[in-house]
Amino acid sequence: MTKKSLLNLLLLIGALITLPYCGGGGGGGPVNTPTLASIAVTPANPSTVMGTTKNFTAMGTYSDNSTKDLTTAVTWVSSATGVATISNAGVATPVTAGTTTITATQGSISGMTTLTVAQLQPTTAVVTLSTAVTGAIPPTTTINGYDVTITLPAGVTVKASPDSVNPAILVTDPNVVTAVGSASGSTIDAVYTAAAGGLPATVKVHVISASGFSAGDFCTITCDIATGSNPLASDFAQPTLEDATGLDASVSTVNLTGVLSLTETAVIH
Repeated sequence: MTKKSLLNLLLLIGALITLPYCGGGGGGGPVNTPTLASIAVTPANPSTVMGTTKNFTAMGTYSDNSTKDLTTAVTWVSSATGVATISNAGVATPVTAGTTTITATQGSISGMTTLTVAQLQPTTAVVTLSTAVTGAIPPTTTINGYDVTITLPAGVTVKASPDSVNPAILVTDPNVVTAVGSASGSTIDAVYTAAAGGLPATVKVHVISASGFSAGDFCTITCDIATGSNPLASDFAQPTLEDATGLDASVSTVNLTGVLSLTETAVIH
């Protein structure tokens, strides 16, 4: 072997020995895999009401400052399942009014937020008065008027102002009592008596029509509900029919009913 061939062989062997310790050939140093550093749960400290759901998102931030949506990869927990439960997909369902801590966890890393479930506070009650006529007179009988008294539960009032002639009498404000149905266009007025001396508040409605109207819905009464009150339909006493002008009470019966509907808003305590 010539000196030149021997030199080339030694150079080749040296290169093979050195190669694994160089940057090439797939023999680099260890790869650093980013690790989860934190989890952010959004929305932050939200509120919701009964009958709805609230969706949460878990966003992970890693050691290299990259981010990833971990919503379906974390474990979701509600600290107060009596207030709201939460699914594996991060969807919270309210159970009752209150607050609960929503936590998303993966491994040893957690993120959390507070969910407030608001109580629905009824603010307005609308009572629809309706009649049905039975007996010898057909249901299509024309009626000329009604005098009806409805008793209001505690915490329920109507807007009223002193009468211009007799200030001791409270006359309901416009649009508080409205003629509806076949009684639309009838003359209607109402007197409000506030609760006092242990007696409940009442509204006495007078509806009169020269041309007459048929049985069915004949008026609505819009009531206000005080904060903290939560009346039910059963809390409104059965309306009292004091007179039905145009009907012969000896041969017919007027059945009076009141149907309640409530308007509610969320109140956060």
